[in-house]
Amino acid sequence: MTREVLHFFVLCPLTVHSFSVIAAAVSGNLIEAVPYSGLSDVGASSFVFSDRTLTFKDLGSYPSDCFYIRGPNDDRYTPSSSVQWMFSTDQDCTVYLDFWSGQENYGFANWDAGWNLSARSGVQFGSYGPGIVYEKNFPAGSIELYGNEGDAQLPNVGTYLALLCPVHVLTVTLTATETATSTVSSTTSMSTTSTDANVIAVAASGGNVAVVALPALTIGDPSFSDRTFTFATLG
Repeated sequence: MTREVLHFFVLCPLTVHSFSVIAAAVSGNLIEAVPYSGLSDVGASSFVFSDRTLTFKDLGSYPSDCFYIRGPNDDRYTPSSSVQWMFSTDQDCTVYLDFWSGQENYGFANWDAGWNLSARSGVQFGSYGPGIVYEKNFPAGSIELYGNEGDAQLPNVGTYLALLCPVHVLTVTLTATETATSTVSSTTSMSTTSTDANVIAVAASGGNVAVVALPALTIGDPSFSDRTFTFATLG
């Protein structure tokens, strides 16, 4: 007789090595990688650009372990065929480009292959933003971002903003079935990829799976995606 054993599990944030970013501007203008958690709406930490006094009104929605790239807005004139900014990272990361004033329609349109529209909220400063945000994953190592080809006749078309966030990956293996007389193990691998402390996406080799943030669960909620069992307690 085969007895079905149903499993569920909780994924918790990983303890990871600190994320490191080195930034350089091909123009030689000042650029710096600033911890996103250190940004504020007052003082020098509020500056949006390294060559302007514009300050943040809203910092958008990014994980605390990201780095904000405080670069020079004068780099907006970099041709789309030329590298504008370069980065070196010690971990896989997601790069977010924040187009706060429609810049996605300029130089970026010539090198946007592989970039996807993001659900992140963009920053706001002065009378600008929030604009749309694009994202792309990169392996650890060197990253190059090209120019946005601004026009001196269009003074409001500044350079995009950039944030780099570490990608956390966790793989879980669990036993799926067992019998009354002997254990028959079949495994299902689940991998998660996230730039947040909470899991964003989960892929299961066996098919249907859903992720629910633990604080959002309540007694009586479904325990599984393909069964009618519900939680009596949440542990």
